[in-house]
Amino acid sequence: MSSKNISIETTNKVLSTRGGLIFFDDLMGKMAFEERLKEILPKTGRKRFQKFKSLLLGFICGLDSLDDISKLRKDKLFSRLTAGACADSTLGDFLRAFSRRQIEQLNDLLLEISLQMRSMLFPDDNFVIYSSDSTPNVQCGKKMEGLGWNYKKQWGLDTLSIYDHRGFHYGFDVRPGGTYSSNGNVLMMDNIIRATSDHLMVFFHADSAFSNLDNYNNCLIHNCRFVMALKETSYGPLLRVNEIKWKKTDLQFFDSDRCEIGQCLYHVDGLARGKTYLRVVFIRAPKKDDQLSFLEDHYEYYAMVTDIGEHEKLPVMQKREYMGKRGKKRKEILDWKMVPATIENVICFYRNRGNTENFIKEEKYGLDLKHYPCQKMSANKVFGTIGAFAYNLMRFSSFLISKRGCYSKKIRFFLVDLPCQVVSHARKLTVRFNRQTKKEVCGQLLKIQNLFSSYYDSC
Repeated sequence: MSSKNISIETTNKVLSTRGGLIFFDDLMGKMAFEERLKEILPKTGRKRFQKFKSLLLGFICGLDSLDDISKLRKDKLFSRLTAGACADSTLGDFLRAFSRRQIEQLNDLLLEISLQMRSMLFPDDNFVIYSSDSTPNVQCGKKMEGLGWNYKKQWGLDTLSIYDHRGFHYGFDVRPGGTYSSNGNVLMMDNIIRATSDHLMVFFHADSAFSNLDNYNNCLIHNCRFVMALKETSYGPLLRVNEIKWKKTDLQFFDSDRCEIGQCLYHVDGLARGKTYLRVVFIRAPKKDDQLSFLEDHYEYYAMVTDIGEHEKLPVMQKREYMGKRGKKRKEILDWKMVPATIENVICFYRNRGNTENFIKEEKYGLDLKHYPCQKMSANKVFGTIGAFAYNLMRFSSFLISKRGCYSKKIRFFLVDLPCQVVSHARKLTVRFNRQTKKEVCGQLLKIQNLFSSYYDSC
């Protein structure tokens, strides 16, 4: 169509590009956010909950910094849902007003709401898999509290997070740059496991930074079955003193399809509950370098340590291979299933930890939690924790779009960026969509209503 055939006209109707915010506003109302936050938020200032809500809905809209609040306030629906929102400077004061105890309470509420969300969506689950990981947050400033160099020679802060296999976020902490990955994980995991329902079998996996006696014993004390990567300094001696029986496997490693697997026992002093040994499983692949001296080992190794014996079971995500278009092999991800803890299944269980990296990327890039706005460390902790609340709300809503959930780009396309007309009359807010969009929005709201009804009926 030629530009000559396009005309621009005006209208007196108040419009918004983010009509889907009413969906998240309804979700916050049903989960009683305001009531639960009443005793946690700082007592200073007015509209305390509205400030919290402004940040949370801002994250859902794609907030990149506190400055973006001034842009979001121009959206009439966002402004109305947040009672006019707040200036960015006001939100900065709000973040700095949290005490250390209030930050702890905010994290406790994050855990409480995450557990509720998972039990509502997956009431039939009989197990949960927790996964810890840390990530560096590169910063450009020089006056922020806690900035430091990490082992990658990056200048910034560090964050520690714990997720479950469904993608919900349970624990969060912002730490000084260069903090060792597993520092603080024992206390965080201890709180999470204690809050987990007794009917659920609890599993844990993490990378080699978490593979130490404190994390082993924390899992053993709470009967939490674990699989963690083992450092080369720990598994190297095991390879030298044990005659491991290697057998071929279909699993791939280091881009090689000529892999072998094996296992042995690992003696560890100081284990809880009277244990003296753990199980270590190995996978190895031939090195690609052809020019090796005859004294060198010809294999690349990866090792995992676990307290799960071969006679026991663990959950592994099931996949089905099928022929796609043009004769190409494709994989369909099904669901989790309890299977015997063979060497291959232990390796597959650990490899599912890769999803945790995706959840971290979603928060860092989908919600822009790779940068922090405040000079004060405690304020950045509050900012990141509110971002974790927003992430959980989006994760919850993603299961209404897709069976396995989806990420922020798709969520915003289907549930947030919905054009609408905003009508305010007699202290009542009316949001008008076109016919098809209204049908979809009402359908999603009905799903939420049914979820909450069935959840509270079963309690």
